[in-house]
Amino acid sequence: MKAKLTIPENLNEISLKQYQRFLNVAEPQGGEFMKQLMVETFCGVKLSHVLTIKMHEVNSVCDHLNGLFEQDKLADLKLIQRFKIKGVEFGMIPDLNDISLGEHVDLDKYITDWDTMAQAMAVLYRPITHTHKDQYEIRKYNGSEEFADLMQFMPLDVVFSAMVFFWNLGQELLIATQNYLTEELLETIIPSKPSSKKRGGGTQVYTPLQKETLEPLIQSLTSDLQNALPFSLSKNKKETSNNEC
Repeated sequence: MKAKLTIPENLNEISLKQYQRFLNVAEPQGGEFMKQLMVETFCGVKLSHVLTIKMHEVNSVCDHLNGLFEQDKLADLKLIQRFKIKGVEFGMIPDLNDISLGEHVDLDKYITDWDTMAQAMAVLYRPITHTHKDQYEIRKYNGSEEFADLMQFMPLDVVFSAMVFFWNLGQELLIATQNYLTEELLETIIPSKPSSKKRGGGTQVYTPLQKETLEPLIQSLTSDLQNALPFSLSKNKKETSNNEC
């Protein structure tokens, strides 16, 4: 009997739980097994049944799935602030400037590890309790565990959009800081006023220390995101528009 596949058309049809399972199982594996696992995980078919599917059809499905995770597409994702799980609408923290210490600590602890990404998303997103036009309020934060189990079923595009959002914030912070430090360094080398010489003497030491502190931080965030985003099953991936077996 031919295996019936349900092929996701976009990341909205893949859950966080599916992606976590794929990463956990696929990391030490490679080659044909990864293709088998990919079809089993994202297309809802038993691992043993994938072996009954024609090779060219498996390759076509995997090429299509790989296309969903292309880095350029992920980098262009716009932040998704609201979504539904089982009829419950969740919203992202409306104003990150008002984030509590508890939310900040938990988000910082969970968001850099895919194994704890559901907990991170449970910090960022909670059920909407009140709406008014484009504005909304969400439930008070009572710890990440309150909705972590439910967040495993959230659409993957929401997760990636949040990660890209924070990555962009980090990049903007780095650029803004570097621009400021460059101006400070120029004032040290070419003082605009005689009175700035004393100030510049301290800046000359301060500048490289700040760069050494910030750059590894942003590079770490970048590395975490890039390691999590794209994956490729082969070096010579073929483009295909065939989404069905």
